Amino acid sequence: MTWTTMALRVLQLALSLWVISLVVGVTRSTVVVAVAEVLFLASAFLLFIPSTAEWARGRLAKGRDATPTEVTHLNSAFATAMQSLGVDEAGEAPRWRVEDSGELTSRSVGVDSLHVTGYAVTLDEQHLQAVLVHEINHHSSAAYSVPEWLLRWYSAPARWLAIAAFWAAIAPFALFSTVKRVGTRVLIAVGTLTIWLPVAIYFGLGSTGFLAFVSLTVMALGVWHGRRQTLVADRATLNSGYGAELVDLLSAKVHAGQDAARAQRHWWVKLLDTAPSYASRVRALGPDLTTRPPADTQLAGFTPRKWPEWPWLLEAPEAAAALSALSHDPALADHDAVRIEIAGGNATTDVALRERFVTEIVELGAGAVVHPSGLRNLPGARVGVQDLGSRAVHFAGPIALSHEMMRTSMLVVGPPGSGKTHSVARPVVENLALSALTGSASVVVIDPKGDDFERAGWFDVTIDPLNPTHGLSLFGGTSNPDIAADRLASALIPPNMSDDKAYFADASKNALYDCLAPFRAAFDRWPTVRELLRLLRAEQQATDQVKARLKGLDGAREWRERLDSRIRQSRGGHDPAASLVERFSRLDRPALRAVLDHESPFEMNDINTPVRVRIALPEAEYPEASAIIARLVVSQFVQTASSARSNPRIFKGLVIDEAGRYVNEYVARGVQRLRSKNAGIVMLTQSLSDFPHELQNTIFGSTGCKAVFGGVDPDTAEQFSRWFGDQWEAEVTRSEGQSTGHSRSSGESRGLSQTRGSSWSSTPHSGTSTSSQRQQSQQRHVSETDSYSSNQSMSTRWVERAVMSTSDIIHLPTGSSAMFLSSADGSRIGPMTVDHRA
Repeated sequence: MTWTTMALRVLQLALSLWVISLVVGVTRSTVVVAVAEVLFLASAFLLFIPSTAEWARGRLAKGRDATPTEVTHLNSAFATAMQSLGVDEAGEAPRWRVEDSGELTSRSVGVDSLHVTGYAVTLDEQHLQAVLVHEINHHSSAAYSVPEWLLRWYSAPARWLAIAAFWAAIAPFALFSTVKRVGTRVLIAVGTLTIWLPVAIYFGLGSTGFLAFVSLTVMALGVWHGRRQTLVADRATLNSGYGAELVDLLSAKVHAGQDAARAQRHWWVKLLDTAPSYASRVRALGPDLTTRPPADTQLAGFTPRKWPEWPWLLEAPEAAAALSALSHDPALADHDAVRIEIAGGNATTDVALRERFVTEIVELGAGAVVHPSGLRNLPGARVGVQDLGSRAVHFAGPIALSHEMMRTSMLVVGPPGSGKTHSVARPVVENLALSALTGSASVVVIDPKGDDFERAGWFDVTIDPLNPTHGLSLFGGTSNPDIAADRLASALIPPNMSDDKAYFADASKNALYDCLAPFRAAFDRWPTVRELLRLLRAEQQATDQVKARLKGLDGAREWRERLDSRIRQSRGGHDPAASLVERFSRLDRPALRAVLDHESPFEMNDINTPVRVRIALPEAEYPEASAIIARLVVSQFVQTASSARSNPRIFKGLVIDEAGRYVNEYVARGVQRLRSKNAGIVMLTQSLSDFPHELQNTIFGSTGCKAVFGGVDPDTAEQFSRWFGDQWEAEVTRSEGQSTGHSRSSGESRGLSQTRGSSWSSTPHSGTSTSSQRQQSQQRHVSETDSYSSNQSMSTRWVERAVMSTSDIIHLPTGSSAMFLSSADGSRIGPMTVDHRA
């Protein structure tokens, strides 16, 4: 069909509609139209019939039934939310519907169901409670449901008319702009006018115009009512005690750019939007949060917070005024104050951050410059005593581990069940996660069991092959094939390879480089797991594909030679990289490829920003592959954190559970380089024997902070005892008995004898003395005997004894550890016994 024929058909249709509209317009069918209008205006009573209402709402509502896991999460939060609303018994849990939406709250309403968005279901319980309180106040109240549905019902004709008018206008315009012939364009224009003119006459002359006017008016009222009720629900959520959580979520949406995305929509979509912008909702709640602090914060003698004098603040008087007002607010939380202070300091050299700071401190107050996650604080109860001002976690009283101490790295040893994960690792991870929210730290946690550190809201990225929501880059974000080959080889090659097999290790690294470098040059990206495996196996099709892409590129000859070298190496009598190829093939599993070939994987270079990452290892399902992934993460961290491009303003922390299986020589020696780059590693293990024998002394000596729990094996306890050192003690012996006329030592006294010892020095030794040497040292003493009478004498001698003996360490009380802390400036504390249960 030609364009001319199509245009004639359109003209014929237009003429037919013209005739019909003239007939209807002239006769005006007053009775028919009037009856239709009355029926439509009276049809609202159908909304009060449950079955009809459910059918109508089901037609408008979008979503799916919640999964069992989601139902459990929602029911738990729902029960607490109902209690916050003053309902002691939540009653029967509602039926849950989940909309596939990234919005904060749902737009749909059900009669016997409660609707939430997919984004809300992913929140931790405390923030989900705030969303549910808002939903309950918004959608379930009589002030909302009936007017909202009446407005939706009566505005439906206006919405349909607007949609029809849009397409009736845009379709002829698109057709007109496509056609090149002048005559055809004239026919299209005439046809379009003949369609629109009778429609205008029909709605102008006919009484149906009244119905359209009513529908348009009601639609405008509906938009106003929806926006107003959202703000009312926000206020009710605030009054229920969830104001801070709601502001957290709203601020997260602002920083995620959702308001900016809304502003880019078509004008009619923005005009009909029944939800106000997230920024306006934050501003509406802001005054209530700052002017009504909790009663327990209104302390006598409150001292306003003093901000540093940033030079750039002189050019931003509005921001300075907002900071001054914020400093006099007793409700200002410590985590907010620390975050704002750190951001203000960084804004001195970061212009983009400065512009953001100036804007947000005026609009959002304490909610300014929040973490990209939108969270200002970790949800739930604290597991440790945190001091964000000094960036330290307290274990018992004044005993605290700060970032300055973590820079020296830490070794924690304890048998299963001793409490090293609960008492040390989790408080440290919590401190680093909180510090990340303030912008001063990043943290990577290796979780071999998969659930030891699984806490809602603690992490931005969770890499779990059994639930591949995030990916992991095999190459750590580097663009250098040499670095990428070394990182990957360090994870694939066994950590305890002997010197006589060093040739195979070097050959494996060269094989990786010979495959990675040509592929990177040819495709300007890294290969997937299967692509790299095929190149390592020197498959002809894979190498030919890379060579074909190398044609015409600078250095193509060198890359082709490297590929040919790998082919010759693999086809020789014995491939020295065969072991590496077989180990790498263990990563060629669907679940692992979903993580390692992810479209947007986590790259280790991201630790230079305040990111929080958990690596959940499926050791039960993939034991060998899990060890490879863990070693890969550890080596990437050490190489990235110790590089010249490491961000010194961010403390970069790595926490490794079961570290003995994942630490090799490269990592053990790399620990010493981390302290100068503001980074550190916390290694947890059950025994020092878990580390390769040749690395035990290196690891023990390179970690500045140490903690050992009771119940460890004697060899581990002995090494800690030697490290803690010896001290001189004065031992006094009093004896009563028959005098023989000459002095006796304590071992020769007869009768009743009492011995008392006191320490003379507690300086730890280097830990190099052996047990036999220490026993000999204890035998060197000075004996002094004073005779008081014929039957009384006192003997004093100085003996050198261990600060904590092997037995003392093995028999430490349950829940206690012997801890030794040192700082990057050389200061030391301990050893000391710490009761973590206190």
